Amino acid sequence: RGAYTGADNDRLGAFRQADKGTLFLDEIGNLTPRIQAKLLRVLQEKTVQPVGADRPVPVDVRVICATNANLDGMVARGEFRADLLQRINAATLRLPPLRERPEDILPLAASFVADARGVPVERLPADWITERAVQVIAHHPWAGNVRELENVMRQAAAEAESSVIDERHLGPLAPENRRPVPLITTSSEPGSADRLPIERHLLQRMTAVTFNLPAVRDRLPGSVRSAVLGMLGGRPIRAEALDALERRAWWGNYHEIEMELAALRANLAGTVDVEAIERTLPYLLDRVGVEPIRVVLNPIQSPGGGIGGLQESFYGGALLIGRVSSTRELERAGLAEEATDADKARWAYLKRALGPSRADCLRLDHLHRLSRGHLLVTRTDEGLEVHALPGVRLGVSVVSLDDAGSSGTVRPGASRCIGRAGEIAIEGRGDRPYVRVFVFAGAVAFEEFSVVAARRANERSLADHTVSDTVATGGQRPLWTSGMWTLESFERELLNDIVLRYPGGDFKAHLEQELGPREKDPDFARLCGYILRNRPTLYCTRLYTHPTNDALRDELRVAIQASDQPSKRLDRLPVGIRRALEDLPVEEI
Repeated sequence: RGAYTGADNDRLGAFRQADKGTLFLDEIGNLTPRIQAKLLRVLQEKTVQPVGADRPVPVDVRVICATNANLDGMVARGEFRADLLQRINAATLRLPPLRERPEDILPLAASFVADARGVPVERLPADWITERAVQVIAHHPWAGNVRELENVMRQAAAEAESSVIDERHLGPLAPENRRPVPLITTSSEPGSADRLPIERHLLQRMTAVTFNLPAVRDRLPGSVRSAVLGMLGGRPIRAEALDALERRAWWGNYHEIEMELAALRANLAGTVDVEAIERTLPYLLDRVGVEPIRVVLNPIQSPGGGIGGLQESFYGGALLIGRVSSTRELERAGLAEEATDADKARWAYLKRALGPSRADCLRLDHLHRLSRGHLLVTRTDEGLEVHALPGVRLGVSVVSLDDAGSSGTVRPGASRCIGRAGEIAIEGRGDRPYVRVFVFAGAVAFEEFSVVAARRANERSLADHTVSDTVATGGQRPLWTSGMWTLESFERELLNDIVLRYPGGDFKAHLEQELGPREKDPDFARLCGYILRNRPTLYCTRLYTHPTNDALRDELRVAIQASDQPSKRLDRLPVGIRRALEDLPVEEI
């Protein structure tokens, strides 16, 4: 009570209600990484801290979890915490789907009909269902399992009332309803049907029946095993090779399996084993798809306290960063007749570090001081390892955010393990880095270390942009005191007026045109110097997203709301500023 506005009663949470008893958690696979961490803490410490409480409360709860997801596969992809799975996986009961236990279908159907008619199942007449209806329900695949069976039988009981249930009472299973579907639409993008340029009533008819087919990586290993054995066309395969192919994530689903197995059949004769795969298609044995490497470029602290910036996930076995689009470019440069010693050394090191893995590339062509292949990030059992390739001109240093990793300088031709998350800086002029990125080993690591990374990004931003307070105009105000600050009223008024008058197009040119003439004004020198000295659009957005500039955002909200066509003005703003104002209520009149 009193923890927040409207909390006028005390209420026990689920764990405290289940104290000394059992708590059932359904769909455990749908938990976000952040909630996974909280649940793990409760299970380990056996305490909970209610909202608004000063101290934790001990609880003694037995937890039972249920899911239809492949948790081992989610752990391999970095989407579910391995330590949480070990904690809840003391004893596992696998409930087979209804189609694998046909002997249960008729007793369950009788139970549902009896319940719908309000009588005990023992009082149902022996001929409560016809033989034809029994055949229909016995041969149905029941993709929805017991829930689907219950819905069908309750509908049949309602239609048949007190008479015998026949096949015509089985709703969607009735013969007259089992006609061919006139149109089937497929898509691999979630929610893409909503974006089709089709009238709403037609779209509703097209998507009246929707089947969500789980990806191969989200199914039990038996699905991959069956596909591999079927597509080998009778070719014998050894158990260790089959296990290796089962462990692969297969992000391209059955299409990828079909293509790779076709290549395997074409290049191999006789029995398929691990040695043969290593000779012909070695990348099939790497850890592709395991814990995708998430990269945050131009990091900033988001309003929620986590890390923000340009983000992308890479699913390859490793990540190559530099002015290069593929490892083939470095291979050609290293094997060419006119190759320099640096090119040869770089390719030899890269080939040795990658092994059979394939590398994705983070291409940064606009950073001309970077080498073509500057650094490599690979996976190890301990996390991520950062390699500085031989011959790079700019030094590389790393800071581990994980206690299991190490920090320090990475010399050319050497490597350092940073654990599951860390910061990579490529040296620039003075103390300011030329490039700084954060890397995370999967979604769980990103969620776990996001706040720590954001705090470090904010601290580095302050350090990068701080100048001496002796640099002042008239001895009154420094040009800028830090990378982030709370704007004063006249600064807010100017900046919001400039943003509000933005007509669309090149926002950087608009800022330069409006702020350029004011750079020599002592009152606005700090604001102009901060925005115009590097990337105007990015640094202007940072001012709007900084937690201490609530007044700046609020005043812009009011100004947009009071303008004509507020919705269009909001849509015209750069994405970063628009997201900072996303809770603005706009009504187009």
